[in-house]
Formats: sequence, structure tokens, C-alpha cells
Amino acid sequence: MKIFTAMQIQTTNMVMESFRLDKNGEGPILLKMQGEQAKRDVIKRIKDLKGISTRQCGLEGSDRKIYFNEDLPMSKRVLFKMARELKKQKGYKTAFYLNGSVYIKTNENEQAIKIKCESDLDKLR
Repeated sequence: MKIFTAMQIQTTNMVMESFRLDKNGEGPILLKMQGEQAKRDVIKRIKDLKGISTRQCGLEGSDRKIYFNEDLPMSKRVLFKMARELKKQKGYKTAFYLNGSVYIKTNENEQAIKIKCESDLDKLR
């Protein structure tokens, strides 16, 4: 896994399975990690690096940014999308997904607010 090598992440026993979701070699790659801690370690490293590109990984073709997203259940995916939209509308600091939960941080000095359902978002509108 050239990407993990470029990010200086030791992948021994971390990745159980990996495959592309399409046949043309350009689409998303789905990784099945060994466990939650392995997934958290990778996500933390990605945040520390503040992004990585195909060129940094030694991949051929045009230089493009590589994105990492968790494979969320549909209900959480919808809730997370709504949280990101609210963040844009209200100018909040960030919306993020961590350890199975959706959060919004309204500004730098406030603690993140856990979003359990759509009504939690309504309270922030």
C-alpha cells in the first residue's frame, strides 16, 4: 500500500482486505481494517498530515488529492451530510464523524456537540 508507506503508517496486520469499487482503476478503494484502533490510528495520521496527494505516494498520472472517508451506515451518512450543510449555513467551525458519532463544533472555543438525530440539528438552526 503505497499510500500508507508515504504517510509513514505501519500497515502490518492493520488492513484485512482492500479493493476498488469500480473496474477502471480510478474509483474509490475500500479498506477493511483490523479493528477500531487501527482505523483511528490511520485517521489521526491523515489529520496530522493535513492531506496527501497521488504524487506524494509515487502513484502515476495527474497529481490529485487523496480523500479518506469512513464507510458510514446510511442513517449516519444522511445525518453527517445534514450536519455539514448546517455548518456551511451557519458558519460553524466544523462538523465531523468520530467513533460512530456525528459532532458539530460551533466555534474554536466551544466543546463539540454530539448530534444523535435530526432534532439535535434543529436546535442549532
